[in-house]
Amino acid sequence: VPLNMLILGSSLTEGAAFGVLPFSVTAKVAATRLFLQPTITFIVVQLLRPHLMLHLDLARRNAIWFVVLTVSSTPTANNIQAIAQLGRHSSTPLSSMVFAQYFCAPLLMTLSLMTFLAASPSPAIPGIADGNILAVNVM
Repeated sequence: VPLNMLILGSSLTEGAAFGVLPFSVTAKVAATRLFLQPTITFIVVQLLRPHLMLHLDLARRNAIWFVVLTVSSTPTANNIQAIAQLGRHSSTPLSSMVFAQYFCAPLLMTLSLMTFLAASPSPAIPGIADGNILAVNVM
């Protein structure tokens, strides 16, 4: 188990201290990190996609763009928690924000990833793109 996971877990042993910061601040940080940032990154990728990495085949380009989009939609790394403690700053507000992001991540990250995959161009399937549909016998 990485040390930063132990630090995050120890700071959340008594639960997230949502009273340290107003709930609206925590919600805005989570919404910005899990919704606004992926949306902006998606728009930038859609604008750059037709102009960059054209020498690569479509499957590789899609994989690279998907990694870029996935990184933008993940919650804040818990490394920030370790950095705050090493700098002798209060990590309680950070642990609450990280907790809120991890709480919202299953829904918002799934929606982001589904959107990213649905918007990526599909490579042509041999036999279908040129009109020659092959019959497949499934038993």
